[in-house]
Amino acid sequence: MIPGKTREILKQALKNAREILLSHHGKQVKTERKESIISVVTEADLAAEKCILETLNKTPGKFNIITEESGHVDQGSEYTWVVDPLDGTSNFAAVLPWFGVIIALFHKNIPVLGGMYLPLSDELFLTEQGKGAWKNGETLKASASQTPWWTSVMWLTADWGLL
Repeated sequence: MIPGKTREILKQALKNAREILLSHHGKQVKTERKESIISVVTEADLAAEKCILETLNKTPGKFNIITEESGHVDQGSEYTWVVDPLDGTSNFAAVLPWFGVIIALFHKNIPVLGGMYLPLSDELFLTEQGKGAWKNGETLKASASQTPWWTSVMWLTADWGLL
């Protein structure tokens, strides 16, 4: 069972982060290199993460938190928030439209609640264990398509620092 107003707090955290990212998008951004040339952090990452953490800390009770930028805070809880305040930072910094905010809640290492916000297309995706998934409040249904997933999805990444 997910505690109290956790769903609403998740939605608010995603929406707040969206506003932060939109306020930074398209402006000249200062980036800092992390592990490699394609792993960077921007002021937008840090501002969105700060905003998300302030919102998630309103959740009743204690929750562990793992964030991409700040690391791990162990509160000894069975619940853990996992936060990527700006998934697609390199795209964001290059003013490409493929980036978003991702937050998930785990209970004893099992994902029970999650959300993703794509700021530029204003698409909010939510999912809850045993209850389903939604896009902007509309229920998502699994496709009956028999087409193999690899014919419609392709991921490509290269770490030029390692080539």
